[in-house]
Amino acid sequence: MSFSTILKLAIVGLILYSGWEVASPFIDKYVLTKEVENIAQYATINTQERSEREFQQRITNKGNLKRLIQSSPLIIEKDEYNNTARAVLKYKDKIEIFGFLIKEYEFHIEHKAARVDKKF
Repeated sequence: MSFSTILKLAIVGLILYSGWEVASPFIDKYVLTKEVENIAQYATINTQERSEREFQQRITNKGNLKRLIQSSPLIIEKDEYNNTARAVLKYKDKIEIFGFLIKEYEFHIEHKAARVDKKF
């Protein structure tokens, strides 16, 4: 292999690595948004405490996401009269490339859900 081929491969690797590091916070936000939506719906038919435990269990199964929400727990508010639930999650994430902080983000995810009764 020539030096120019090795240099091209290194540049491609650097671009892929940087792209992954830049996209990672937004991929995590998408996954957490879907989990918050599911938990809001889950909370309409379960207790608040059970819903919070279920959310923690689901996040634990996702591995890397648990580090994002350790300092900011999920907040679930239930309205028993209207059979609705609201789930709110605020957390911080950052883009780091080779240990250098590029940008820090603060994300706010909120979802409201109403109880759905199946009628046939």
